[in-house]
Amino acid sequence: MWANFTAKIKAFIGQLKTIKPPAVAKPDFSGAYASAKTTLDGVAKRIEPKHLVYFALILLPAIVGLGAYYGIVDSQVKLEAAQLPENRLARMSISFTADNFVKYAGRGNKEVTALFIEAGMSPDAYRKNDGFTPLHAAAAYGQTAVVRQLLDKGADINVRDKDGQTALMKAVWNSHAKVVTALLQNGANVTVNDSNGDNVVNMARARNDRRVLTALVAAGITELKDALEKVDSVPKANEKMPGDNETKQQVVRTIPKHTQPPAFNRPSATVSQPAGQFTLATGYAGAIGVGTSVDHLYQQFGKQAVSAGEEFFAGRAYPVLRAYDGQEKVPALTVYFALNKQTEDKVITAIRVFDDRYKTTQGIGVGTTLGELRQTGTLGSIQYTDTLYAIARDSKIRYELDFSTDNMPVAWLNGGDTNTLPDNMKIKSIFIF
Repeated sequence: MWANFTAKIKAFIGQLKTIKPPAVAKPDFSGAYASAKTTLDGVAKRIEPKHLVYFALILLPAIVGLGAYYGIVDSQVKLEAAQLPENRLARMSISFTADNFVKYAGRGNKEVTALFIEAGMSPDAYRKNDGFTPLHAAAAYGQTAVVRQLLDKGADINVRDKDGQTALMKAVWNSHAKVVTALLQNGANVTVNDSNGDNVVNMARARNDRRVLTALVAAGITELKDALEKVDSVPKANEKMPGDNETKQQVVRTIPKHTQPPAFNRPSATVSQPAGQFTLATGYAGAIGVGTSVDHLYQQFGKQAVSAGEEFFAGRAYPVLRAYDGQEKVPALTVYFALNKQTEDKVITAIRVFDDRYKTTQGIGVGTTLGELRQTGTLGSIQYTDTLYAIARDSKIRYELDFSTDNMPVAWLNGGDTNTLPDNMKIKSIFIF
């Protein structure tokens, strides 16, 4: 049996060996190439120059048209991107920050204010150091159009800053009657108190501005009728009212009731001259006095040492005269002036002191410190507008402090606590009003 099985296996293997695989035909590449070449040569012989012209006339416009189409599409994309509000702000060199939103609203720039809102920033965005929203800034600076613009965009009319003050309080304190009216028309709250217990009513009494009192009484605050009746008679129609087109100070901490905003653009009454060539006092820096003619500046320094220019204060440009003493690059004094329409004289409205020889009777001048000023007992408050100012109690002297936000105390940045400001902050310049 086993022998039969083995014999069958050997017979099967022998049959397999006799099987031959089929022959595979190799492709004739040379023949295919020769055939294709012959065909192309025949086509080339039949093409005439006119056919190339026809081809160019048809194909080239198509190529140009396609390129133009993609060029137009690309240009439209770039144009649309350029018109994005955040890109328009970037072209103006304005960073997309809440601080800038507040700043430009306070300057009355409707275009920039609109761009911030269109770019998605909330109309209630606020500045961290004082809690000012764009509405606070616009109200504080009398920017009625921007106030209405922000309200139309949904700004919270009763939002509070770090001192618990509303936009209406800012407008009342800074004597902006038109802003007061606009806020009252939109339902501003007149009964709230700030963190110091002050409210719209006692602020209005303290400021005693006829137009503001009139607006508040018209809105139903009858308790101010007596204050309105005591105000001086209405000025002539062409007489400038207090608060018209003036830059007012934003108040960071307590608002002293005696504080008056600086007025660089109107003549002031002359005050008695203090003794001493370099004595600083209310209304005077040495012999140069507020309310006097700029001729006194020329007499002291000489016309060759005085140059005209302009300076910014709280976001507004004012004409100034800079007086230099010797070869110093920094002026000794800068005076702000206005034209007296009756006499046609240029009258000094404010003085900025840079020369460290000028001192108050307590020895305070440029280069002395905030700590030394505190020790004199003459410091009334500290305010922040375009920079940081220490305000004298009579509000007629302001000390510009040299500071950097990089080294400011966190408590000041978050809450505006003036007690946290370091004593070693130096006085950079001094304003005399």
